[in-house]
Amino acid sequence: MEKHIDVRKNPWQSRYGWIWYNSKEILRDTEEDIDNLVKSFADKGINILIGFSCTHFRWNFYRHFDKITECIRRIVKACHKYGILYVEHHSSHLTFNPLNDEDLVYIDNILEKRDSKVSEWPGLIEDATNDFSVDGKMISSFRQISGKSGKWGITTYHGYGMCFNNEDYVERYLKYLESLYAVGIDGIMTDDVQFFGNDGMGWKAFNACTCVHCRNKFREKYGYEIPQPQDWDKFYWNFKDPVFVAWKRFKDESTLEFVYKVKKHYEDLGLNQFRPNYVSSILPTNKTAYPFEKCADVWDCVFQENCTSSVIKESYLSFALEAIHRYNLGRLNKIPSMSMFYPVRADALYFAWALAKSWGQLFTNCGGEGTGSTIDEKWLRDFEIKHSSSYTNPKKISDLAFMLSFDTRDYSDGCETHQENFIRWLQASYLSGIATDMVFENAQYKDFARHKAIVCAHTVMVSDSVLKKLRRYVKEGGHLITIGDFAKYKPDGSLRDRITLGRKSQQLGDGKVTVLSDDDCYDKYHWVLNISRFETDSVKTSKEVPEYAVEKLRQTGGKALLNAINNDVIVNVSSEQDIFTSLFKTRSGYALNIVNVQNTITKEGVANHYIPITPYEKGATAIKHDIDIKIHMDIPVKKISLHSPERSRSLNIPYTKQADGTLSFTIPKKKFAGYALVVIK
Repeated sequence: MEKHIDVRKNPWQSRYGWIWYNSKEILRDTEEDIDNLVKSFADKGINILIGFSCTHFRWNFYRHFDKITECIRRIVKACHKYGILYVEHHSSHLTFNPLNDEDLVYIDNILEKRDSKVSEWPGLIEDATNDFSVDGKMISSFRQISGKSGKWGITTYHGYGMCFNNEDYVERYLKYLESLYAVGIDGIMTDDVQFFGNDGMGWKAFNACTCVHCRNKFREKYGYEIPQPQDWDKFYWNFKDPVFVAWKRFKDESTLEFVYKVKKHYEDLGLNQFRPNYVSSILPTNKTAYPFEKCADVWDCVFQENCTSSVIKESYLSFALEAIHRYNLGRLNKIPSMSMFYPVRADALYFAWALAKSWGQLFTNCGGEGTGSTIDEKWLRDFEIKHSSSYTNPKKISDLAFMLSFDTRDYSDGCETHQENFIRWLQASYLSGIATDMVFENAQYKDFARHKAIVCAHTVMVSDSVLKKLRRYVKEGGHLITIGDFAKYKPDGSLRDRITLGRKSQQLGDGKVTVLSDDDCYDKYHWVLNISRFETDSVKTSKEVPEYAVEKLRQTGGKALLNAINNDVIVNVSSEQDIFTSLFKTRSGYALNIVNVQNTITKEGVANHYIPITPYEKGATAIKHDIDIKIHMDIPVKKISLHSPERSRSLNIPYTKQADGTLSFTIPKKKFAGYALVVIK
């Protein structure tokens, strides 16, 4: 049996699981039942559990807080018995507030999928449809106000949300957290720290918050007035209006401040709470002011919730791009990054795990909505433990890095179009066998200097300090590749009068600048097949697959980038098999991850949750072709071995080294079907 691991000291040894506590666990289970449930996770090798519950929208269950807290106490007790950390996870501010029959059906459906029902919670609908007091303040007084309507901001989740600038709400939320600290939780995830009020318009327009607290605070900080509803349409999403840009920055600052208030609160109590945190998608936009990147110093693990779809087979190419972001964010903050998936079959679980390993991430399996996972993952966890040196703090070996500009993404005119173009070039790079990394504009110069080439794709808003950093990078031998409009705006939104960097291809100092035409890349990217995970367990939903963009991106943008770097890639793969590889420096040498992606993207027709990922099925046919690998790095080698969760024994791999240091070896056919780890010592 594995000895107890202190994951605070060894975060890369963390193995996360998700424990659902719903009506059964809260209202009917005994301590023994809870103990047996937690033990089942311990038996899988899980050492951190994150709670998920039918009571996720916690404020809807205000009159049931005692029951919920008692259940959490039992979970914590069992977790500590088995050497597991427990992280409590719930929505910090969202509520169900049904305004019509459709909203009532929505609540029924959500609770049903989370193994619960409305009738088990007396007063739930009454409280959701009426006002009630929370320690002397009416809950309605905490709500976000829509700038468009001047009324409570309706969210996508059929209800309202509280405002993070409302000190009365913050005070009561912190008081609630104290009740959870009292039962011994080890960590918290205060979910949904976002301005979600959108008047029911979905993910298009987030018009909150414009409550009196926000108005006063914004006026004091920026000297501007938030417009009234009659002026909202000409104000919202108008980046030429300095008031709108200031308001957007203000919202980012407000959620950031809330995160630090929570941190200060538990520290003032003498506590040190574990703080993993996730976001599903942040590369395209951050309309809700989610405080994820800018307070990464708070988090113990940063991860992505691959939740847009559980059709992993069709959607992983978009998840991969978010993984590049998370890996970099984790590296900058010296913490692990992780991928969270919702696999509902054993083949999907294995494929998702393999992807996470290839991205240099931890893996966590949330399983089916409301029930968690019943799929055996111990064989994969055992493999992780056996090869922990290859998965501990892996250092990515990259060919180039895309610079992510927060200013461009969040505050520039036309930001959505700019980000769409950034993403298609990023995906073209990943698809083309280029070891693709990311660098953030606010990173220190040393992080820029570690990359052979940096790509600025549609990076239209750049500060003078970032320009200075890029200029130094080129002069000292770096290769800057610019695509589309570059540095057009300053961070205040004003046009930059003159710029001499990045507008033309040139030698500059010891480095060079290459300007690529945006027309050199296919104008679409391969986005997720959007079938909701909520439909996974009960409805065999099918949809037309997205336009097949993979080969078009490879033959356009991918080829343009390869030409720009003179095909100077570290890892060359030659095989009839469609595979992805990734190379990492590890404690004991190097680790090469090989992921079989043959037939993982449907080119035409329909797809659903139930189409198998054939290389990852039990008993799948092993790859029928040799895989020739060349690594263009002069690295010391004593031994190369191949390992796979599918194999009981390792396989020694013969190799040759050329005079220039190039390492060559062949993975023989029929040695694995889905995933392999090549260890270079």
